[in-house]
Amino acid sequence: MFSHDLVDIWRERNPFDKNFTWSSNVTPGIHCRLDYFLISRHASPAVTDNVFSPGFLSDHSFVCLSIGTQEACRGPGFWKSNNSLLNDSKYICLIHELICNQQKENASYDPVFRWELLKFNIRKTSMKFAKERAKEMRLKEKKLIQKIADLEQQFYVNRSPVIHTQLREAQNDLLLYYEYKLKGTMIRSRARWVEDGEKNSKYFFNLEKRNKALNSILKLEKSNGIFLTERNGILEEIRNFYKTLYTSKGCNPESFFDGLPDQNIADIDLESCEGELTLDECYQALVSMKNDKAPGSDGLSVNFYKTFWNSIGQVVLESLNFGYQRGQLSTEQTRGIVTLILKGNKAATSLQNYRPITLLNTDYKIAAKVIASRLKGVIHSLIGPHQTGFLKGFGIR
Repeated sequence: MFSHDLVDIWRERNPFDKNFTWSSNVTPGIHCRLDYFLISRHASPAVTDNVFSPGFLSDHSFVCLSIGTQEACRGPGFWKSNNSLLNDSKYICLIHELICNQQKENASYDPVFRWELLKFNIRKTSMKFAKERAKEMRLKEKKLIQKIADLEQQFYVNRSPVIHTQLREAQNDLLLYYEYKLKGTMIRSRARWVEDGEKNSKYFFNLEKRNKALNSILKLEKSNGIFLTERNGILEEIRNFYKTLYTSKGCNPESFFDGLPDQNIADIDLESCEGELTLDECYQALVSMKNDKAPGSDGLSVNFYKTFWNSIGQVVLESLNFGYQRGQLSTEQTRGIVTLILKGNKAATSLQNYRPITLLNTDYKIAAKVIASRLKGVIHSLIGPHQTGFLKGFGIR
């Protein structure tokens, strides 16, 4: 069940109830729940009812399953850069040319506006390029399929070695195209492992479909046991749940430090933590980040930053340091997308089983990593030997 992502829907909905679908005629009686539905976990929110009814032509009860056909009402979503474009030389040249021209045209603007305007134009150009390339790829696929069909008919009539070679070449071209599409599916499926030579496209397509379904909340159970299925009601319940969860309870964070001994870092260490970021610090922070992670609201991935760092590094640095001078980063740089991730294999109808995470922009991640790196260099003067974990070189004993 686990390997195929299946659930016993009745047991999931009734974790503590006892019931049976068959009983013996002997004494003492034997009662078993032998009959049940196993369904895909991502389809479980669509189940509206699962009940037992007495059987009259069998010694087994009827097991009735009702499934709704509600579709998730999705909003416009957020644009995400297509990392596969970074392997396209035409796209690389196009973006480099765009960056060069934009930096000349917008040199008089402040660093933050200059960088945000450049990102806007990168998004617009990338979307147009991706749309045109997708159209070309679909046309290529259509032509290859038609070419293979024509060659198969020709080879049926005339079993010429030349036609056979052409047929094999066309089939190989189509195979390469489908392998290219599969790579995109693997990335979108968020599979944590991909075996070398793995060609199980059905697995990755199903995993992508499952992840998409898990991101849609079609049904929620309130604390009073009432289920919500209407979109506005679900959104309101989510808002109220997390508003209550994260509202301050009137605690004083400063009181946490009362009674703790004052311990300050040396002035020379303090100086090393302050000041504007440097280009090398930002680059080292960037290369330490993992690729293929979900981007923030601007849609530009870590992969994109690494590919074009030589062209965008300076303007990114200037925008971050401009925020340092003003005492705050721009609205876009500090904006996060909050998404809910279902914990393990728990019921998708309870908000307590979701973990909220915030997707941050790469600008913010770079600045945070640089600051964290500076702190690592002086943290030893603040943390005593009693701290045995969660710091490099401080092992749990």
